[in-house]
Amino acid sequence: MLGYLKKVGIGVSVETNGSHRKMDWWRKTCDILTDEDMITFSVDGLANTNHIYRVNARWQDIEKAMRYCAERVTVDWKFIVFRHNEHQLDEARKLAKDIGVRRLTFKKSGRFGRDDPMTPLNSEYVGVVTRNRREIEALIQRDVSAEEFDREVKIAPKCRFGKDLSITAHGFFYPCSPAEPAGPTGWFFANLEHFDLRKFSIEEIVSSKKWRELETLWERASTAPLACREYCGVHKDYLKEYHETSRPDRPNKPQDAIAVTIGG
Repeated sequence: MLGYLKKVGIGVSVETNGSHRKMDWWRKTCDILTDEDMITFSVDGLANTNHIYRVNARWQDIEKAMRYCAERVTVDWKFIVFRHNEHQLDEARKLAKDIGVRRLTFKKSGRFGRDDPMTPLNSEYVGVVTRNRREIEALIQRDVSAEEFDREVKIAPKCRFGKDLSITAHGFFYPCSPAEPAGPTGWFFANLEHFDLRKFSIEEIVSSKKWRELETLWERASTAPLACREYCGVHKDYLKEYHETSRPDRPNKPQDAIAVTIGG
């Protein structure tokens, strides 16, 4: 596949945890790619911590692959910050420079729940997505009225900008992957037939009465489908960070990362 993409002149970006591949595989891959292509290694810690989140990862394989690839193509390192690795950030910077990666990005996870033991102690590494979700969860736990909920929370749909749109393995088109029903409940399940690509084209779906109904539901957070509320609900304290102009590459999604340019 990589060979075909390069043959027709397409740039390639690969993201991997870097483990469980023999060096022959990396040699063949780098022989196909050029310095215009990029490999991002998602490595969340160092030799003694990466395996805590990346279960069964083999550090020796990873570091060897990173060093080999960095000499031949552009290599970035994405590092999710957890409580168990937040003390290693300076050491990671030094290792990144030694390996020769172009950029090291410290990612703030958006998946930390309230009182999650993996949440970093340093609040600098607790991202906007996590803070926002916790504020909304607190409102739900307080069982506030629909009116108060609508004053505090707005829906900022990412799909309006063509981001996160999803086609499922079963042939349905949704505004995002979280909208795919996990069971026989909710607005999207009740309206399943309107999102069926075997019956309608994407153009027909997004211009349909049902899609306009969905957009109307977004006008109030209390009426939005649960998936939309959970994935695109924004507490008023974070509207600026979620604004469509805050991040041109991913409108309505905070940056939640600290990028450090290492070289090149």
